Amino acid sequence: MDDHLDPIKHGQDVVTLGGLLQIEEELESAAAAQTDIDSEHGVRLRVTFLPGPDLLDGIAGSENSRTHLAIVARARAPLHLGSLSQMEVAQLWRYPVKSMAGERIGAAEVGDGGITGDRRLAVYELAPHPKEKWLSARDVAGLLRFRAILNSGSAQVTGPELELSPWDREAVRTSLSRVCRRELELRPMPEGAFDDSPILLVHLATIESLSRELGSGVDPRRFRANLYLQGAGIAAHQEPQLAGRELRCGAAVLEVIRGCPRCSITTRDPDSWANWPQLLRHLVQAHDELLGVYCRVKVPGRIREGDTVELL
Repeated sequence: MDDHLDPIKHGQDVVTLGGLLQIEEELESAAAAQTDIDSEHGVRLRVTFLPGPDLLDGIAGSENSRTHLAIVARARAPLHLGSLSQMEVAQLWRYPVKSMAGERIGAAEVGDGGITGDRRLAVYELAPHPKEKWLSARDVAGLLRFRAILNSGSAQVTGPELELSPWDREAVRTSLSRVCRRELELRPMPEGAFDDSPILLVHLATIESLSRELGSGVDPRRFRANLYLQGAGIAAHQEPQLAGRELRCGAAVLEVIRGCPRCSITTRDPDSWANWPQLLRHLVQAHDELLGVYCRVKVPGRIREGDTVELL
């Protein structure tokens, strides 16, 4: 293998030895176990620094006495950020109750706390194991069998043997507890029940690519994004490379924070609730578990489906 970081195919792992001195400065400045660098060929590389000189499967240990590192580089497809004038908001979603199915909306006001009414209610367990933190479908998969919408600014919930009802009705609490086999209740979350930042964004090209990779259609709803984009601005799976950049979506400006690590919720079909564990395994193995990005709201404003997305 050459001493430089070779341009290699997207997703392929490569071990570099002579490249150690080349990236020593990046290691010192990153002060972290993992960082992204650009090779001389313009290929984005995810470089992981492992303590060594031990030899691991497929990983060569460096004998450099000053650093004693093993290096693994994973190629990232080059990110071409020209004009995003062809990008637009394809779908806009709101989830009034954390981890329940949500509603597609044509337009929304977006403020510091995200989309108005998004994840402003959450489920808490009263028994048999009371918890101080809200639950998600990672804890109780049955929550995905319920759907919440906003009606005149107030959340309503429907689910198995439950007609659409105001969220604070006893019928909602009873149905949740019965389906999830534990005593549950809904509580208001004025600041929002978010895993990270208040806006989750996914490009539909990523979903289309994932469908091809898995050989089966993937429903975008599995990923519970607020904004789904479409258009030729970026390639599939490249959303995390926008971290630190700003996007104008309609009248709002979003700052991309980081890629979104995925969990078991994505393995559940949004309609049948059937489990598909292969999907998450593939994301872990092929895409570092990431799909889409978290964003914070830099400038509040109104976003509509069809709005142009502009890179600032």
